[in-house]
Amino acid sequence: SEMLDELVVVGYGSVKKGNLTTSVSTVKADVLENRPIQTVTDALQGAVSGLNIVQSSRPGTVSSIQLRGATSLNDAGSPLLLVDGVPGEFNYLNVDDIESITVLKDAASAAIYGSRAAHGVILVTTKRGKLAKPSFKYNGYIGVNAPTNMPKSVSSAEYARVRNESQRNLGKEDIFTAEDIKKFASGEDKNRYPNTDWLDLMFKNSITTRHSIAASGGTEGVKYYLSGGFDHQTGVIPEIDQNVFNVRSNVDVNINKRFNLSFDIRYILREKNETMGTSDGTGIDGVIIDTYKMNPTYLAYYTDGSYAYNANGIVNPIAYLYESGNWANSNHDASGIFKLSYEFIDGL
Repeated sequence: SEMLDELVVVGYGSVKKGNLTTSVSTVKADVLENRPIQTVTDALQGAVSGLNIVQSSRPGTVSSIQLRGATSLNDAGSPLLLVDGVPGEFNYLNVDDIESITVLKDAASAAIYGSRAAHGVILVTTKRGKLAKPSFKYNGYIGVNAPTNMPKSVSSAEYARVRNESQRNLGKEDIFTAEDIKKFASGEDKNRYPNTDWLDLMFKNSITTRHSIAASGGTEGVKYYLSGGFDHQTGVIPEIDQNVFNVRSNVDVNINKRFNLSFDIRYILREKNETMGTSDGTGIDGVIIDTYKMNPTYLAYYTDGSYAYNANGIVNPIAYLYESGNWANSNHDASGIFKLSYEFIDGL
């Protein structure tokens, strides 16, 4: 027992603990639970050295994971993901169900997994019941997402003046008359001389909320952990949202001194809704690009609230955002793990 304090078993061998401290990192449950995040990947952001995570820009898109940087000329590669010892996706697990996450960074620590561990291994261990009285736990939060570092657009009157100046620099005639610029500045005719802030119309604050409830406990014979969770996220661009429902049951049964079994069941329902965007098939990305192309002299809405039509075939991206229809997608993910163990003799 004295020597084991200095050794760590890795794969099929062992190494000195002092040589392994930078190769294995562990994130405990309290770190994950105290972060206002939606996915497990986002919870690991900044919590593990050498683990690079690029968060997605909208709900329903998985963040990318890279351990120790790019390790291949052809593919940056992602770590092998294991949930309770079984390969699988972990992004939409209920964060409150996780006991710990261990990241194996080098070849020695990941040796047992062979070539699949070329880009590292991330081990997720979920919570299990303990010998205790029944207990119930609720965890939840509500937050607001806001777009940051947004460019500031000029007014329509200022745009018209600068546009005329650019025309003169090219030896061309002005596009806007002095009277036009005066009416843009006064706002007296908003239908014909608008002052539209397109980015303000496109990007909005959004709501994020997560709720989970769990029951756990156990006796000498049966230990259990049961949980249910709900995540809801809307994007900073309207008409994009996602709902995730989680159910988990981890049960351990001691039939007798040598005979044990456990069965874990989980189910995840993920519902994603996203605007179809522009007619050219580019989706929401096309709407964003078209919005950035617009200038404040173009009109988004008439004063009666209807969508505006701009001359010269200029597309109104706000109309496409709200009225082009939506993609609705539902993903069902269910899995079960059954384990049976028998101790033939003490220690085997």
